[in-house]
Amino acid sequence: MIAALVVYWKGEVPAELRRLADEQPVPVTFAPAAFSLGELMPVARRLMTDHSAILESTGPAKDFSGVSAWLKDDAPTAAVEALIADAGVPVVFDRPGRRGDGGFSAR
Repeated sequence: MIAALVVYWKGEVPAELRRLADEQPVPVTFAPAAFSLGELMPVARRLMTDHSAILESTGPAKDFSGVSAWLKDDAPTAAVEALIADAGVPVVFDRPGRRGDGGFSAR
């Protein structure tokens, strides 16, 4: 059972969406998002295309603060650093591979 739902939204939350949230059977809150889905998806797709040798998948971070990426186990540090420099938005690596150090995070 869901106790509450957090919706990340960039900009002002439309009144109609707030009304819809108020009608839900669980509490719905809105939290500010740094980026919109429309801003993050093109970046995620570009990173996946340009850095496919080291990435398994990309997409918006769950809080829309940047891009979430899963590294391949053998991703070299220099290639990861190049991806971070190329991103243009914060990147969080959700699966660090075999590094054992918690991986990389570029926020």
